[in-house]
Amino acid sequence: MEYELPEAQYIPTANIEVPLLSILGENKAGDHRRVPRRLQLVECERQARIAALHIDRAWALTERHAGPSDDTLVWAELQGAMTAGIILSRMLRPTGVRPRAPLSRTKSEKRSADRGAKLRGLLSVEEESPLLKISAIRDPIEHFDERIDRAVEQGAVSVSDFFIAKQGYLATGPTQLPDGRDAPRTVALRVFAPWPGLLIFDGQVFDLFAYEEALHRLIDQDYPRAVAAVIHEEREWTNSHFGSAQQLAWRADDVERRRARWASFREGRSLSAPTGL
Repeated sequence: MEYELPEAQYIPTANIEVPLLSILGENKAGDHRRVPRRLQLVECERQARIAALHIDRAWALTERHAGPSDDTLVWAELQGAMTAGIILSRMLRPTGVRPRAPLSRTKSEKRSADRGAKLRGLLSVEEESPLLKISAIRDPIEHFDERIDRAVEQGAVSVSDFFIAKQGYLATGPTQLPDGRDAPRTVALRVFAPWPGLLIFDGQVFDLFAYEEALHRLIDQDYPRAVAAVIHEEREWTNSHFGSAQQLAWRADDVERRRARWASFREGRSLSAPTGL
């Protein structure tokens, strides 16, 4: 049975504390700008920080690694780091842009491409940066179901997955045996090699050491410099923590019914239910 979503009602007279950033202003030419560059830069830095946090946790878990039971915990952090990096890469180099009404697909793609180029320039992201190279492993990460299907269709006899390698790993085959015969085909779906600092997805290798350095360079050096470069152009964009329009609040009885069911589920797993307040 699905959870019933709580009803949200407008509260026309109340003030609710909400972080707001004004994004309506005029540039020197008098044109309205609806997305300040600073907002885009903030998102780039935020995703870089999330990715770096996940990597730190992955290294800590790897250091204490006691066996296969920890593999999923390590990979959970690595997957979080890769997902944040993919979001960042799409900010820097958009792909698969969909039309945004009232713009056509062509105009939407051009505006997104211009945004990416501007952000790459502000953040000094070069073509060979791991922050862009991560897009090459987007498909292996996001379309894992297709990789399993392909392994079966290509006649693989075994796979290596969610593996933390020591000094080596079982590569995707086939390879020849010493007597010249073909070895049974194997596929390395997802391999983490902490010693050389590599992630391997069915033969595609991603440099985790270089990725971590690039993330911290963006956070510590490139982001502050980029914000300083645009802040004088966007002084009219103001921050606020209160809004007075279209404020919504959930019905307390709806929320409490949801929380009671969820708390029962958590208690059944010997876990507490955080208040969420």
